[in-house]
Amino acid sequence: MTLLVPPEVMPISGVSYVLGEAVLAEVRTSDRVLDMGAGCGVNSILAASKGAAVVAVDINPLAVEAARANAERNRVRIGIRLSDGFSAVHGRCDLIIFDPPFR
Repeated sequence: MTLLVPPEVMPISGVSYVLGEAVLAEVRTSDRVLDMGAGCGVNSILAASKGAAVVAVDINPLAVEAARANAERNRVRIGIRLSDGFSAVHGRCDLIIFDPPFR
């Protein structure tokens, strides 16, 4: 996976790898996945690589642009939106990914 992580976006850390492994283990092809606080889009890309329909949201416009670029770079289709919480999310999801920004 090739990623761009601008300095204004939370970097990938050791905890991120644990969450990434969980995403790969849990996501099914038929799932609709919401990646809340998507950052650079790493978990969205992992979910989309499993064939899931993915919606990624972040409050940071720079993160949204990084996620878009990374989805394109990794040739996956993801609906990426600027959103404060659930404000731009519609419908139901089978799985919600939230990598908390407390690091």
